[in-house]
Amino acid sequence: MESSNVFTIVIPVFNVIEYLSQCVQSVLSQEFYNYEIILVDDGSTDGSGERCDELARHDNRIRVIHQENQGLSAARNTGICAAGGKYVIFLDSDDYWKDKNVLNKISKRLFETHPDVLCFNFEKTDGVTAQGVNFQSTGSMPVGIKAEDSFQYITEHDLWIACAWNKAIRRELFRDGKLRFREKITSEDIDWCLRLALLAESFDYIEDVIVCYRQRNTSISKSVTYQKVATLLDNIEFCVDVLDGVKSNERVELLKPYIAYQYGTLLANISAVPDKDQQKKLLGKAKAYKNFLAYSQNQKIRLLRIASRLVGLKGTIALLKLRERGKLYAGGRN
Repeated sequence: MESSNVFTIVIPVFNVIEYLSQCVQSVLSQEFYNYEIILVDDGSTDGSGERCDELARHDNRIRVIHQENQGLSAARNTGICAAGGKYVIFLDSDDYWKDKNVLNKISKRLFETHPDVLCFNFEKTDGVTAQGVNFQSTGSMPVGIKAEDSFQYITEHDLWIACAWNKAIRRELFRDGKLRFREKITSEDIDWCLRLALLAESFDYIEDVIVCYRQRNTSISKSVTYQKVATLLDNIEFCVDVLDGVKSNERVELLKPYIAYQYGTLLANISAVPDKDQQKKLLGKAKAYKNFLAYSQNQKIRLLRIASRLVGLKGTIALLKLRERGKLYAGGRN
């Protein structure tokens, strides 16, 4: 659906009544006005759907779509189909934007460099206090880098992460269903970001903190299940298959460090699976992709690569059990 809006902000909503108003108000407070918000209520049962309707009654830039519960990927896909802006930005409904100048900062950069994908920074928060900026030492991408060299810059500076909501994406890339999220899975951003990297032609990055990413449960061991880790492994396998099917594209090599980071996250999660038999089963399949550790210069991945050479993957998993005490590795959205 074409519109005159520069941005479509897609916000999937499911049982987030406690956070929803803060999320939406952080968008409505923007000084840049030319945007639409699509709230996709994915079968909420806690009053979030009614809150969406209430918010829409007070601002005509908000559209609400109600659907039966189908999961985050399906909700995002619904929002994509309804989007009319020139660029699409995702925002999770328990997160919020940093300040009222977010869209001014994004739009200024987009109008200057015209990329297919603009990446931006974010900070972790408990909802009150900032807990650290994600990209701490890298400034914005220098203006003037050629489109064909832009993704190499992004990957060399470790800026391409498995995260849908730290990017503004030209809506034309979503045509023909090429960038639909795979549904009924977790870790859905992993293969989606890889497919986006292969599809887009130009990239950019600004160091400005745009999103406040709410930490609702920072302990991996409290949320890890065998099925979630198995799905993460399936996503890595899917990414490898996608790259194997790509011919004569230099980005295949550039994306191997990206898969290496997901593999590191996989090992960290395997170490948190409490059942030893399940852990052994996962590790048995994960060994097939151990070679990807060699492709990344990320400090965390280098540590894992060294550990795997010295003590093997099984020994590395044992060492990773120390991560919750800050000894070696901490997983995250990147």
